[in-house]
Amino acid sequence: MMNAHRFRAILLFSVVVFSSDYGRGLVAAEKFSEDQVAFFETKIRPVFVNHCYKCHSKEYSSSKGGLRLDVREGLLKGGDSGPAIVPGNPKESLLLSAMRHEDIQMPPKSKLPEKVVADVEVWIKMGAPDPRTESVAKTTNGVDLEKAKKFWAFQKPERHKRPSVKQLGWPKNEIDAFILAELEKKNLQVAAPADRRQLIRRAYMDVIGLPPEPEAVERFVADKSNTAFEKVVDELLESPHFGERWGRYWLDLARYAEDQAHTHQARMYPRGYLYRDWVVRA
Repeated sequence: MMNAHRFRAILLFSVVVFSSDYGRGLVAAEKFSEDQVAFFETKIRPVFVNHCYKCHSKEYSSSKGGLRLDVREGLLKGGDSGPAIVPGNPKESLLLSAMRHEDIQMPPKSKLPEKVVADVEVWIKMGAPDPRTESVAKTTNGVDLEKAKKFWAFQKPERHKRPSVKQLGWPKNEIDAFILAELEKKNLQVAAPADRRQLIRRAYMDVIGLPPEPEAVERFVADKSNTAFEKVVDELLESPHFGERWGRYWLDLARYAEDQAHTHQARMYPRGYLYRDWVVRA
Protein backbone atom coordinates (compact mmCIF):
# COMPACT_ATOMS: atom_id res chain seq x y z
CA MET A 1 0.00 0.00 0.00
CA MET A 2 1.26 3.51 -0.91
CA ASN A 3 2.19 5.58 2.13
CA ALA A 4 0.50 8.92 2.78
CA HIS A 5 3.58 11.10 2.04
CA ARG A 6 4.15 9.50 -1.34
CA PHE A 7 0.46 9.76 -2.25
CA ARG A 8 0.37 13.50 -1.41
CA ALA A 9 3.52 14.11 -3.50
CA ILE A 10 2.06 12.33 -6.54
CA LEU A 11 -1.24 14.17 -6.11
CA LEU A 12 0.50 17.56 -5.90
CA PHE A 13 2.59 16.77 -9.01
CA SER A 14 -0.52 15.77 -10.94
CA VAL A 15 -2.34 18.95 -10.00
CA VAL A 16 0.60 21.11 -11.10
CA VAL A 17 0.97 19.34 -14.46
CA PHE A 18 -2.77 19.29 -15.15
CA SER A 19 -3.15 22.97 -14.30
CA SER A 20 -0.18 23.87 -16.48
CA ASP A 21 -1.61 22.03 -19.51
CA TYR A 22 -4.97 23.67 -19.00
CA GLY A 23 -3.39 27.09 -18.79
CA ARG A 24 -2.05 26.73 -22.33
CA GLY A 25 -5.43 26.39 -24.03
CA LEU A 26 -8.34 26.14 -21.62
CA VAL A 27 -9.59 27.78 -18.49
CA ALA A 28 -9.35 25.38 -15.59
CA ALA A 29 -12.87 24.32 -14.65
CA GLU A 30 -13.98 25.35 -11.20
CA LYS A 31 -15.98 23.06 -8.99
CA PHE A 32 -19.65 23.89 -9.37
CA SER A 33 -22.52 21.77 -8.17
CA GLU A 34 -24.90 20.12 -10.60
CA ASP A 35 -27.66 22.50 -9.48
CA GLN A 36 -25.46 25.53 -10.14
CA VAL A 37 -24.52 24.31 -13.62
CA ALA A 38 -28.17 23.50 -14.31
CA PHE A 39 -29.11 27.06 -13.30
CA PHE A 40 -26.61 28.44 -15.79
CA GLU A 41 -27.72 26.14 -18.60
CA THR A 42 -31.44 26.83 -18.15
CA LYS A 43 -31.50 30.47 -16.97
CA ILE A 44 -28.33 32.19 -18.19
CA ARG A 45 -26.86 30.58 -21.30
CA PRO A 46 -30.15 30.91 -23.29
CA VAL A 47 -30.16 34.65 -22.52
CA PHE A 48 -26.61 35.04 -23.84
CA VAL A 49 -27.40 32.97 -26.95
CA ASN A 50 -30.63 34.79 -27.82
CA HIS A 51 -29.69 38.36 -26.87
CA CYS A 52 -25.89 38.70 -26.74
CA TYR A 53 -24.07 36.34 -29.10
CA LYS A 54 -24.86 38.35 -32.20
CA CYS A 55 -22.54 41.10 -30.97
CA HIS A 56 -20.33 39.26 -28.49
CA SER A 57 -19.30 35.82 -29.69
CA LYS A 58 -16.89 33.95 -31.90
CA GLU A 59 -19.79 32.26 -33.69
CA TYR A 60 -20.83 35.54 -35.31
CA SER A 61 -17.22 36.76 -35.69
CA SER A 62 -18.25 39.73 -33.59
CA SER A 63 -16.87 40.90 -30.26
CA LYS A 64 -17.93 44.52 -30.02
CA GLY A 65 -16.02 46.41 -27.39
CA GLY A 66 -13.62 43.46 -27.19
CA LEU A 67 -16.19 41.51 -25.14
CA ARG A 68 -17.06 37.85 -25.68
CA LEU A 69 -19.90 36.19 -23.79
CA ASP A 70 -19.71 32.76 -25.41
CA VAL A 71 -16.92 31.66 -23.04
CA ARG A 72 -16.50 32.13 -19.30
CA GLU A 73 -13.01 33.56 -19.70
CA GLY A 74 -14.53 36.27 -21.90
CA LEU A 75 -16.84 37.30 -19.08
CA LEU A 76 -14.03 37.34 -16.54
CA LYS A 77 -11.54 39.22 -18.71
CA GLY A 78 -14.20 41.48 -20.16
CA GLY A 79 -13.66 43.98 -22.93
CA ASP A 80 -12.62 47.58 -23.36
CA SER A 81 -14.57 48.64 -20.24
CA GLY A 82 -13.08 45.97 -17.96
CA PRO A 83 -14.31 42.62 -16.59
CA ALA A 84 -17.96 41.93 -17.39
CA ILE A 85 -18.59 40.10 -14.13
CA VAL A 86 -17.02 39.81 -10.71
CA PRO A 87 -18.14 36.41 -9.37
CA GLY A 88 -19.93 36.82 -6.08
CA ASN A 89 -20.22 40.61 -6.44
CA PRO A 90 -23.19 41.79 -8.55
CA LYS A 91 -22.59 45.46 -7.64
CA GLU A 92 -19.18 45.42 -9.33
CA SER A 93 -20.37 43.48 -12.39
CA LEU A 94 -20.69 45.68 -15.48
CA LEU A 95 -22.79 43.06 -17.24
CA LEU A 96 -25.56 43.39 -14.68
CA SER A 97 -25.36 47.19 -14.76
CA ALA A 98 -25.68 47.13 -18.55
CA MET A 99 -28.67 44.81 -18.41
CA ARG A 100 -30.32 47.25 -16.00
CA HIS A 101 -29.67 50.01 -18.58
CA GLU A 102 -27.71 52.17 -16.17
CA ASP A 103 -24.54 53.72 -17.64
CA ILE A 104 -24.33 51.23 -20.51
CA GLN A 105 -27.50 49.85 -22.08
CA MET A 106 -27.44 46.26 -23.28
CA PRO A 107 -29.24 45.03 -25.25
CA PRO A 108 -29.43 48.55 -26.70
CA LYS A 109 -32.84 48.33 -28.36
CA SER A 110 -34.90 46.99 -25.45
CA LYS A 111 -34.41 46.14 -21.81
CA LEU A 112 -34.54 42.50 -20.78
CA PRO A 113 -37.41 41.38 -18.51
CA GLU A 114 -36.87 42.01 -14.81
CA LYS A 115 -37.04 38.25 -14.12
CA VAL A 116 -34.12 37.65 -16.49
CA VAL A 117 -32.04 40.43 -14.90
CA ALA A 118 -32.84 39.01 -11.45
CA ASP A 119 -31.66 35.56 -12.56
CA VAL A 120 -28.36 37.03 -13.74
CA GLU A 121 -27.92 38.71 -10.36
CA VAL A 122 -28.54 35.42 -8.56
CA TRP A 123 -26.12 33.67 -10.91
CA ILE A 124 -23.34 36.19 -10.18
CA LYS A 125 -24.00 35.95 -6.41
CA MET A 126 -23.50 32.18 -6.50
CA GLY A 127 -20.08 32.67 -8.12
CA ALA A 128 -21.12 32.75 -11.78
CA PRO A 129 -21.06 28.96 -12.31
CA ASP A 130 -20.22 28.26 -15.94
CA PRO A 131 -18.88 24.96 -17.29
CA ARG A 132 -17.49 26.50 -20.50
CA THR A 133 -13.69 26.19 -20.44
CA GLU A 134 -12.64 27.43 -23.88
CA SER A 135 -9.85 30.01 -23.75
CA VAL A 136 -10.12 33.41 -25.40
CA ALA A 137 -7.38 34.00 -27.95
CA LYS A 138 -5.18 36.92 -27.04
CA THR A 139 -5.73 39.89 -29.32
CA THR A 140 -3.69 43.02 -29.75
CA ASN A 141 -5.10 46.43 -30.50
CA GLY A 142 -1.74 47.99 -31.13
CA VAL A 143 -1.00 50.43 -33.92
CA ASP A 144 1.38 49.64 -36.76
CA LEU A 145 3.56 52.74 -36.42
CA GLU A 146 5.36 52.22 -39.72
CA LYS A 147 2.08 51.94 -41.58
CA ALA A 148 0.65 54.92 -39.69
CA LYS A 149 3.59 57.08 -40.75
CA LYS A 150 2.48 56.70 -44.37
CA PHE A 151 -0.95 58.21 -43.69
CA TRP A 152 -1.43 61.37 -45.73
CA ALA A 153 -1.91 63.61 -42.69
CA PHE A 154 1.62 62.79 -41.50
CA GLN A 155 3.33 63.51 -44.79
CA LYS A 156 5.35 66.66 -45.19
CA PRO A 157 3.51 69.12 -47.46
CA GLU A 158 5.01 69.50 -50.88
CA ARG A 159 4.71 72.43 -53.23
CA HIS A 160 3.42 71.12 -56.54
CA LYS A 161 4.23 72.72 -59.83
CA ARG A 162 1.42 74.85 -61.21
CA PRO A 163 -0.32 72.80 -63.94
CA SER A 164 -0.63 74.10 -67.46
CA VAL A 165 -4.15 75.01 -68.62
CA LYS A 166 -5.78 76.01 -71.89
CA GLN A 167 -7.84 78.94 -70.60
CA LEU A 168 -4.93 81.10 -69.48
CA GLY A 169 -7.12 84.07 -68.58
CA TRP A 170 -9.42 82.25 -66.14
CA PRO A 171 -7.18 81.46 -63.14
CA LYS A 172 -6.83 84.35 -60.69
CA ASN A 173 -4.39 82.43 -58.46
CA GLU A 174 -2.52 79.14 -58.29
CA ILE A 175 -5.43 77.27 -56.69
CA ASP A 176 -7.64 78.26 -59.63
CA ALA A 177 -5.08 76.71 -61.97
CA PHE A 178 -5.34 73.32 -60.20
CA ILE A 179 -9.15 73.46 -60.30
CA LEU A 180 -9.20 74.39 -63.98
CA ALA A 181 -6.71 71.65 -64.88
CA GLU A 182 -8.99 68.99 -63.37
CA LEU A 183 -12.03 70.44 -65.13
CA GLU A 184 -10.23 70.40 -68.47
CA LYS A 185 -9.17 66.78 -67.95
CA LYS A 186 -12.84 65.86 -67.78
CA ASN A 187 -13.87 68.20 -70.60
CA LEU A 188 -15.97 70.28 -68.21
CA GLN A 189 -16.61 73.97 -68.65
CA VAL A 190 -16.10 76.49 -65.88
CA ALA A 191 -19.23 78.20 -64.55
CA ALA A 192 -19.90 81.79 -65.46
CA PRO A 193 -18.74 84.36 -62.88
CA ALA A 194 -21.34 85.07 -60.18
CA ASP A 195 -22.72 88.57 -59.92
CA ARG A 196 -22.46 90.33 -56.57
CA ARG A 197 -25.91 89.30 -55.41
CA GLN A 198 -25.18 85.65 -56.19
CA LEU A 199 -21.73 85.86 -54.62
CA ILE A 200 -22.87 87.13 -51.24
CA ARG A 201 -25.67 84.59 -51.12
CA ARG A 202 -23.25 81.76 -51.81
CA ALA A 203 -20.90 83.02 -49.11
CA TYR A 204 -23.70 83.21 -46.53
CA MET A 205 -25.08 79.76 -47.35
CA ASP A 206 -21.61 78.18 -47.31
CA VAL A 207 -20.32 79.74 -44.11
CA ILE A 208 -23.36 80.10 -41.84
CA GLY A 209 -26.07 78.18 -43.70
CA LEU A 210 -28.46 81.15 -43.76
CA PRO A 211 -29.35 83.57 -46.56
CA PRO A 212 -28.20 87.20 -46.23
CA GLU A 213 -30.50 89.96 -45.04
CA PRO A 214 -31.58 92.35 -47.83
CA GLU A 215 -29.66 95.17 -46.12
CA ALA A 216 -26.44 93.11 -46.20
CA VAL A 217 -26.92 92.41 -49.92
CA GLU A 218 -27.45 96.05 -50.80
CA ARG A 219 -24.48 97.12 -48.69
CA PHE A 220 -22.23 94.65 -50.50
CA VAL A 221 -23.52 95.62 -53.95
CA ALA A 222 -22.87 99.28 -53.20
CA ASP A 223 -19.35 98.64 -51.85
CA LYS A 224 -17.01 98.99 -54.85
CA SER A 225 -13.78 98.57 -52.88
CA ASN A 226 -11.33 95.75 -53.59
CA THR A 227 -11.86 94.40 -50.06
CA ALA A 228 -15.67 94.31 -50.15
CA PHE A 229 -15.88 90.51 -50.33
CA GLU A 230 -13.16 90.06 -47.71
CA LYS A 231 -15.25 92.18 -45.33
CA VAL A 232 -18.24 89.92 -45.88
CA VAL A 233 -16.21 86.78 -45.22
CA ASP A 234 -14.64 88.22 -42.05
CA GLU A 235 -18.06 89.21 -40.71
CA LEU A 236 -19.42 85.72 -41.36
CA LEU A 237 -16.47 84.04 -39.63
CA GLU A 238 -17.03 86.25 -36.59
CA SER A 239 -20.76 85.45 -36.51
CA PRO A 240 -22.03 83.00 -33.86
CA HIS A 241 -24.00 81.36 -36.68
CA PHE A 242 -20.67 80.17 -38.10
CA GLY A 243 -20.06 78.18 -34.89
CA GLU A 244 -23.63 76.90 -34.88
CA ARG A 245 -23.44 75.64 -38.46
CA TRP A 246 -20.10 73.87 -38.21
CA GLY A 247 -20.32 72.90 -34.54
CA ARG A 248 -23.39 70.81 -35.25
CA TYR A 249 -21.33 68.42 -37.36
CA TRP A 250 -19.29 67.52 -34.29
CA LEU A 251 -22.36 67.48 -32.06
CA ASP A 252 -24.07 65.05 -34.42
CA LEU A 253 -20.95 62.88 -34.51
CA ALA A 254 -20.77 62.91 -30.70
CA ARG A 255 -24.51 62.05 -30.61
CA TYR A 256 -25.26 65.14 -28.57
CA ALA A 257 -28.78 65.44 -27.15
CA GLU A 258 -30.36 67.11 -24.14
CA ASP A 259 -32.39 63.98 -23.45
CA GLN A 260 -32.39 60.27 -24.15
CA ALA A 261 -35.90 60.19 -25.59
CA HIS A 262 -34.85 57.65 -28.23
CA THR A 263 -34.53 55.02 -25.48
CA HIS A 264 -37.24 53.55 -23.28
CA GLN A 265 -35.75 55.54 -20.39
CA ALA A 266 -36.25 59.20 -21.31
CA ARG A 267 -33.63 60.88 -19.13
CA MET A 268 -33.11 64.62 -19.28
CA TYR A 269 -29.76 66.42 -19.15
CA PRO A 270 -30.69 69.93 -18.00
CA ARG A 271 -27.09 71.16 -18.15
CA GLY A 272 -26.30 69.56 -21.49
CA TYR A 273 -26.56 72.93 -23.24
CA LEU A 274 -23.28 73.95 -21.61
CA TYR A 275 -21.39 71.46 -23.78
CA ARG A 276 -23.35 72.52 -26.84
CA ASP A 277 -22.52 76.19 -26.27
CA TRP A 278 -18.86 75.38 -25.64
CA VAL A 279 -18.64 73.59 -28.98
CA VAL A 280 -20.29 76.51 -30.78
CA ARG A 281 -17.92 79.02 -29.21
CA ALA A 282 -14.91 76.82 -29.99
